[in-house]
Amino acid sequence: MALLLRACLCLFAVLVFVDGSAVRVVVQEGSDAILPCSPSTKEDLTYKVFEWKKDGQKEVFYFDSGFHSSYSRPGQDEQFRGRVSFFPDQLTSGNASIIIRNTKTVDSGEYSCVFPSLRPAGQRYTVQLVVGASPVPIVTHDKTDDGILLRCVVRGASPKPEVVWKDGSGNILPAEEPQVSSSADKEGSYDIILEATVTETDDYRCVSIQQEIHHQIYSETHVTVDKDKVFESGSGVSISGIIVGLLLVAVLVALLVATKFGSIKLCWNRELEMEQELQRERELEMEQKLLRERELEEMKQELLRECELEMEQKLLRERKLEDRQEPRKECELEEMKQKIWREGKMKTMNLDPWRERKLEEKRREIRKECKEEEMKQKIWREDGLLQLLDSPETPAEKQNGYSTGNSKEAV
Repeated sequence: MALLLRACLCLFAVLVFVDGSAVRVVVQEGSDAILPCSPSTKEDLTYKVFEWKKDGQKEVFYFDSGFHSSYSRPGQDEQFRGRVSFFPDQLTSGNASIIIRNTKTVDSGEYSCVFPSLRPAGQRYTVQLVVGASPVPIVTHDKTDDGILLRCVVRGASPKPEVVWKDGSGNILPAEEPQVSSSADKEGSYDIILEATVTETDDYRCVSIQQEIHHQIYSETHVTVDKDKVFESGSGVSISGIIVGLLLVAVLVALLVATKFGSIKLCWNRELEMEQELQRERELEMEQKLLRERELEEMKQELLRECELEMEQKLLRERKLEDRQEPRKECELEEMKQKIWREGKMKTMNLDPWRERKLEEKRREIRKECKEEEMKQKIWREDGLLQLLDSPETPAEKQNGYSTGNSKEAV
């Protein structure tokens, strides 16, 4: 069953001049309405007094030399509190117009703009505000014994519309008396129900016409009528059969919709799961990357520490090796001195064999002491007592009562 809805909107913010001082303003519900007002003298209103009232009673806006209703004036009606503003930059040119924000259907009515202190005294200007609410008609149709019953429902319309049914050629169809009631949701609005019965296949249109605001809107539906099955007597088609058929169709449609939405939901869930999985993989990859970077940084730091430690150990070994070689150098130097001294003595004096033998024994003793000193150094190195090499005199020298310097003196 095909159902076509079409709407035609043609509104809004219309100014209609009724006479020399009265103006009619038409706006759509929810929009802003500008109510124009300016004295005939066009004089500066910065230090003047003017006020706006609705239906001659409700205070809409009050201005007195810079003080106005926006400062929460107690006298302002609750209906307009926080919704009315003016044009302060245009007061010098005599503009006393106001703006009503977010208009409602209850705002419709007569507004008066009064200048009590201007001459001629008591200048008054009137503005008629019409706030239109034009909901789209809701159309349905059902099979009956007489044909197809068309039903049109318009809820919350303002001002009160005229509702009619039209066929595809634009002809107005005969219909039952419209059911009109005040809207329970909106004050000043109307709910209207209009029914008509048709027996021909055609496109039918429910039109809501609001002459007061020069506006109309409609919804359209297509109806197919099978006269042989619906209206021919003895056809075997009963009301109960029609109801059962409609129920079956409704069940099938519900199943199709449920299947469709279920598949859409399942597909959406799968896409969501895939997206979440990709997000988790990206987070895991990022964590692994950070972990690898941290490990590489730690490895670099460890290698750097090892290099520094190896360098320190190398310097320590070189320093200790130099310390161990120092006694050997002293012994070699002492031998060289002894050799030079001996050769020099042999040249200067003629020694007897006995004295020469004594000198040779003394030299052997010195060489033995040097070898013993080297052996001691080797033993200290093997026993881990290398730290004692830095002292000027070893414990062994103290015990034996001699040192390298003593050896030199002995020679």
